[in-house]
Amino acid sequence: MSKILLVEDDNDLVNIYKEELSFSNIDFDIATNGEDAIKKNESFDYDLIMLDIMLPDISGIDVLKKIKEKDKDKKVIVISNLEVPAIINQAFALGVNAYLIKAELLPSQIIEEVKRLIT
Repeated sequence: MSKILLVEDDNDLVNIYKEELSFSNIDFDIATNGEDAIKKNESFDYDLIMLDIMLPDISGIDVLKKIKEKDKDKKVIVISNLEVPAIINQAFALGVNAYLIKAELLPSQIIEEVKRLIT
């Protein structure tokens, strides 16, 4: 069974994604800040990471750099409302598989992209 890491600091969104992931039978861990995400990624080999860019402690871009230092082929989907072209381009240059704008998609649509990448 695949296991993913959800990196999201908004508790309401965490609860929505938890419900969607559970409904889709996807095993997951949660990190609510960048430092926790880095630690969890170092201790477990996740099949995919759902990564918010705007985190309370460090930038999601910095988290992404650490993830890719450990495993350049790690599958990462950015889930953010930050639509800054320079940030989006930087995320793709670092190797993200997708950059999804939360406000433009239903959580179920985001989980469909997750399922597509882990199957």
